[in-house]
Amino acid sequence: MYTGPNLTNEDLVFGYDTGYGVADNSTSTRFCPGEPTTNLYTNSDFSNGETGWTFGSWDGNISHTATTVEGPYGETVSANKLTVNAASSYSHFHQYNQSKYASGSTYTTSAWVKGNGVFQIKSHWGGNVSLTLTGEWQRISQTVTATSSASNNFPYLAGEGLTVGTDCYVTMCQTELKGHATPYVYSGATTGSRTSTQALIDLKRTTDIDVSNVSFTSTGQPSYDETDD
Repeated sequence: MYTGPNLTNEDLVFGYDTGYGVADNSTSTRFCPGEPTTNLYTNSDFSNGETGWTFGSWDGNISHTATTVEGPYGETVSANKLTVNAASSYSHFHQYNQSKYASGSTYTTSAWVKGNGVFQIKSHWGGNVSLTLTGEWQRISQTVTATSSASNNFPYLAGEGLTVGTDCYVTMCQTELKGHATPYVYSGATTGSRTSTQALIDLKRTTDIDVSNVSFTSTGQPSYDETDD
């Protein structure tokens, strides 16, 4: 329903933006920041340098460093910069399991990436995904069910098909206990979470709306099944 510029919010409980290409799994909006979630990564945006991240098999073909860059929405963000000096077939970075991943549970790992060539998310449980980069910011995500809780089993980000002579930027990394990605939780150097009272915002900002009993679809939108919502 279109109400025109003079929106009446008397007796309106809440509102959220949907259906016109703005609110989705990657984008928070004013009144619908995103489904409640917890980001299992620490220092997920590299705002604390490369602390917490382990870089594997970097043979000198690709160098890496934390930096700042213009982000997906025009804001300045911290990011990891990969400089591709020569082709590399086995270069990745990750955070160890540290009891984050339990066998039988489904996780979605995502990141915002900008560069040229092919960027990948892989895991020790399979389900590898590849994204062909366009030189603009894109979000890549992988959903996989863990088949082991071993400490050396985890998802990892791979810069193995990037174009030689270019730079690639990675930021807003997120891994969450869900079957789909949700908008990134801004967390700085610590693990971030979006609670059940931060997913839908009262238009008058006077009341906390608790969505503990609300279901969410794979597109990140509230789904009202008329049972316990």
